[in-house]
Amino acid sequence: MISHTSTGSREGESEYGNLYEMLDELLVDEVPTDLKCPIHMGVFIDPLVDACGHIFCKKCLANCFRRKLECPISRRPLRHDRFNPARTVMTQVNSLRVYCVHRGSCDWRGEFSQLISHLSDECLSSTVRCPNSGCSFKGQRGDLGIHEERCAWRPGIGCQHCGDNLRGVDREKHISVCPKAPTQCPHRCGKIGKRLEVDQHMRNECHNAEILCPFKRKGCSFRAVRAQMNQHTLLEHGITNASIEYVSNVNPQETEQKEQEDSEREGKSRRNKGNEDSPKGNPPKKN
Repeated sequence: MISHTSTGSREGESEYGNLYEMLDELLVDEVPTDLKCPIHMGVFIDPLVDACGHIFCKKCLANCFRRKLECPISRRPLRHDRFNPARTVMTQVNSLRVYCVHRGSCDWRGEFSQLISHLSDECLSSTVRCPNSGCSFKGQRGDLGIHEERCAWRPGIGCQHCGDNLRGVDREKHISVCPKAPTQCPHRCGKIGKRLEVDQHMRNECHNAEILCPFKRKGCSFRAVRAQMNQHTLLEHGITNASIEYVSNVNPQETEQKEQEDSEREGKSRRNKGNEDSPKGNPPKKN
């Protein structure tokens, strides 16, 4: 039942305004005289019964009392606290048959007490919002289904590459970082594969990728594309870059051990050279 109280939010009020004030325009059948206010001659809105037993709309009584505090029919003096809700009349009003507010596009008919639930839950012409968080769509319920299928904010869209659930609005951003999405090596070497594979390819094998000399920890700051690094390491360090990368990829500990051995070998060579350069008769200084 639609309730109509004097305080707080009223169930008869909606985005369409106060439905009681629209009631006379929505009626399907002629209304009995005993359900009409004797002051404004329309269907009762929030009816009250006075001490004389007469029934009026609350709003109509308030307008009369601005002039004089008396019963509009018997003219007997009245008090503000001597009125009670006319509940029986209200029940009868709620039972009146009405059309939908959207009569032009909706053919629903039913009791006035059912109108709000019809508008809120089922009327295809009612204005609704998209239920997806973040979406600002607002339109008729009849259009909501099509919108939801295309809504960029809808949840649960699985990435076709990795299967992660996404909102549509996040899809483009995700594709740019998805580790399983197909991508091309940015160094234009022709490599195409999953992003994770291409990342590994750039780190370990792409001939067009620019890399630092593998002897950077020994102070070499040379930088070049991988295809040119072999020549540098062979001429400057006596070993090819390809050999170093192979050992590094197969056994990182072996690479570290090799670098340590190379360092010790170079240190020994420097010490020997120092001994040869020392004057005879003077023992070489110990390091």
